[in-house]
Amino acid sequence: EALLGARDDPAEMARVVSGQMGWDGLRELVAEASRLTDTMSEGPLAHVVQGHHRLRRYARRMLRVLDIETAPGAAALNRAVQMFRDGERHDSPRTVLRPA
Repeated sequence: EALLGARDDPAEMARVVSGQMGWDGLRELVAEASRLTDTMSEGPLAHVVQGHHRLRRYARRMLRVLDIETAPGAAALNRAVQMFRDGERHDSPRTVLRPA
């Protein structure tokens, strides 16, 4: 945010970088952005697979804020998503999800 605010003044830009994150920090940030861009260009699914531990950590929270509507044929899948979102546990491998 500070960099964007200083974009029209090279001296201010240098001051912001030096004072906020340092040039090494900026270099690391650019490298991380490049790695993420490369990962996403491989395909979004590869990004999810490589970051599944992060996805697992935030999936329930993400599902709580999304308003998901499904077609009638996907009612069982919708119920499974609701169960996951709400933290319900069904340990039996024989649990069958039926449309409500």
